[in-house]
Amino acid sequence: MIEHRLQRTFEVSEGARLHLSQKDGRVSIAPWDQDLLEVEVCYRAKVSEPRRGRIRDFDVKFSQDGGEIRVTGREPELEGSGILRLRELENRYTIRAPSYLELDLRGEDGSVRIDDWRGRISIHMEDGAIDLRSVQVPSLKVQMQDGKLRMIRSRAPEIDIQAEDGNIELNLLRSDKLDCRIRSEDARIKVGLERGSSVSFSIAVDEGGVKVDHPEAADVSRRGHRVTGRIGEGRGRLDITNVDGAVLLGEASS
Repeated sequence: MIEHRLQRTFEVSEGARLHLSQKDGRVSIAPWDQDLLEVEVCYRAKVSEPRRGRIRDFDVKFSQDGGEIRVTGREPELEGSGILRLRELENRYTIRAPSYLELDLRGEDGSVRIDDWRGRISIHMEDGAIDLRSVQVPSLKVQMQDGKLRMIRSRAPEIDIQAEDGNIELNLLRSDKLDCRIRSEDARIKVGLERGSSVSFSIAVDEGGVKVDHPEAADVSRRGHRVTGRIGEGRGRLDITNVDGAVLLGEASS
């Protein structure tokens, strides 16, 4: 049995950034009103001793250099030849920090949930689920291969999403000037914009379908594989390219 419970606390201030790198844990991030970053890591797994080689234990490295805080998780691996038989029971990163903290999150699988955040967010994942709720951040950048992204009742003037496959669902509050770019190979994309939004949109697909179902959509035009139009006065920009997948542009749910 492998079992670890680790906790570290760092002093932070405006402009600080957390770099979290791990493999397939469950990451949850929520704000509090202290200028402290608290990271708690819980890991439990059942493992069978290999006939050959040895098991490198689970480990997390913590470091701080000024405003840059790094947390790097390393999961058990078999050193040498043989087969590692391991069943994870818990792999969890629980983070509390002031909402101004900038986030740079990297992982392979697992999940990320962020609530009520205000600092810049950058997420790189291969698979898994990303759940953003009531975040109002200056910018959001997401790169994933095959996973699920949900952004609910949130606002980010700058959004850059790149995905190969999976599901992308954005439920966006009004922004003074939205600049949103989504690039995907084969994803199902749903974008909901709050009434009163002002954005020009361009949606291009090769094989999938496009549906525009926003009550304030105007000047909707279809030319070949591209659909264009505007919501409101069209001050912002929404640019979606999806090679093979469906795109729905509608009204944000309450």
